[in-house]
Amino acid sequence: MTGTRADWSKMKVPARAFLNALPHLPPGTFLDIFITGMHMLPEYGLTKNEVLGLEGVREFHEYDNHAQGPDQVDVAEETIKHLKKVIKREKITDMFIHGDRVEALACATAARLLNVRVHHIEGGEITGSVDNDIRYAVTALSRFHYVCTEDAQQRLIATGQPAETVFNVGSPEMDAHAVVGSLTLDQVKELHGIPFTGQFGIVSFHSVTTEQQFMANDAANLFATLEEFAMGGGKSIKPFLVIMPNNDPGTDDIRRIIEIIFDDRDSELFFRAANIPFEHFSVLQRNAALFIGNSSAGVREMPFHGVASINVGSRQDGRAPDIQSIVTVAPNDNATMLKALEEGWGKKFPRDTTFGDGECEERLTQIFKTAGHFNLPVQKTLNFGY
Repeated sequence: MTGTRADWSKMKVPARAFLNALPHLPPGTFLDIFITGMHMLPEYGLTKNEVLGLEGVREFHEYDNHAQGPDQVDVAEETIKHLKKVIKREKITDMFIHGDRVEALACATAARLLNVRVHHIEGGEITGSVDNDIRYAVTALSRFHYVCTEDAQQRLIATGQPAETVFNVGSPEMDAHAVVGSLTLDQVKELHGIPFTGQFGIVSFHSVTTEQQFMANDAANLFATLEEFAMGGGKSIKPFLVIMPNNDPGTDDIRRIIEIIFDDRDSELFFRAANIPFEHFSVLQRNAALFIGNSSAGVREMPFHGVASINVGSRQDGRAPDIQSIVTVAPNDNATMLKALEEGWGKKFPRDTTFGDGECEERLTQIFKTAGHFNLPVQKTLNFGY
């Protein structure tokens, strides 16, 4: 299952690994992909088309789970109802799910209640907001766990998950980041109409669903500080690529602030994008002067590229250890944020491999090839050690 533009960058790797392992699996084994969530929305780039490009898939099942609107409970209900039909009709035995969004929880719930083995990608991490609760709820419903760090592996074993079903494979997205493709920065900028000619930053700020009442003020403070910094005090322009926020509760407040900014300033300072394909975005990240916001990209991917990042607010609380290239600031602390921007702009760091080294696909392929891996019973026995 894939439900967002961001999770496909991760789910594509286990999908490829499964396809690699197919010759070693029983005859009749197949891979289907359930596409839903933001993938189906034109305002987010209709990114289902990126998923549909994967070769070797038997069938793609597309469903717009926002038919009843953006309410998260309605989204979960719609996802469960439609996935139930797919599981029963296609006789699905195993489902791969990523992360901590409402689609992940809905799919894990439906799958587990229908006696389907759930394989969870990137569990065991710590963050702020309701995402943390959802991630651990999916852990409870999952039979297999493919985590990114040793800390995550140990956390899941501590929750009672059988150690032999918790695999530290690294983050799948690092596989793509580790490869320097043929596209140059200038080619990527031309493809997306990005007008910047010199150094640029990237900003990605999403709603914290448990702090919705603060989102308008937090976004206003963030973009006001960025605007002040981008003007360069009359010395030089330091522009920012703005990645539009996810479709979570509270997003409308952030979008309104961004609209105000774009009404006031032209593309000399800011350029916004609803979606940029992962491989293209990797090129932009690698070449950015700095990253700021509360996206997981700032604490997981940018350190891999050796680029400074400023983590704003509580959304990623506890996710990363003490990594040299990351500075965390409060969303209303303009002075500290401005100082971090000035000190971090253009600064480079050694590559950090805390969340993966770029070899996840090979590890997953070997795991999937292991005899009996997909034959374990659905029911697990938790091991609490007492």
